[in-house]
Amino acid sequence: MSNDMLGPLVRKIVDLPPEFLGTLRDLTEKLGGKDGNNWLGAQKRFLRKEDKSEFSFLKPVGRIAIPATEEFIARDNFVENISKEAGVRIGWLNSNFDLWFLNETILPAPKTELRCASLKKQMDEVQIITELGNCRKMETNLAQLFALLKMQSNGEDGWLLNNEDRNIFFVRDIGFILRVLWVWWKALDHYWCVGAEPIGYPSTSRKDSRVFFL
Repeated sequence: MSNDMLGPLVRKIVDLPPEFLGTLRDLTEKLGGKDGNNWLGAQKRFLRKEDKSEFSFLKPVGRIAIPATEEFIARDNFVENISKEAGVRIGWLNSNFDLWFLNETILPAPKTELRCASLKKQMDEVQIITELGNCRKMETNLAQLFALLKMQSNGEDGWLLNNEDRNIFFVRDIGFILRVLWVWWKALDHYWCVGAEPIGYPSTSRKDSRVFFL
């Protein structure tokens, strides 16, 4: 930062009321942390007044930068393997996932951004789809989902919940049919589980579960 910018900035800070300084310090620490780019983007959107909540029953959590992906072969990545050598510690894939998704290949894609929101109440997948509204914006793909798993390959804290609550994704299968994918961390056995079900499957996700979308 040049002295031309730093001087006026310091004077502005000095003139702030004392009760503002704690919030300012918190913000600068977040901007300087590992998620600084996400916080910077969020602040820019706030200043442009773009971040008014568009949802009634979803609470925005944040936006996640997903790096550009090469060709993604599902069968080579979604593997049940809980050894120390596993790239992502996955212990269970349900039979629907095997049938609908393991033969998928995702073409290379540029970097993108996913949004994450938590459920304000218990909801089923049809209610979540209705809340999201825009069918195209709610869809993600396996490469994006796996990128999130790689960030928390051993169940570390991060965007994906690791307390056995669901992480919810809406993804089209090999036949281009929209399915719901549930991802959760099984704490007792220390591995990720991935299940696929048809939209309308009779099950609800608990309050505070997270949904990921564009």
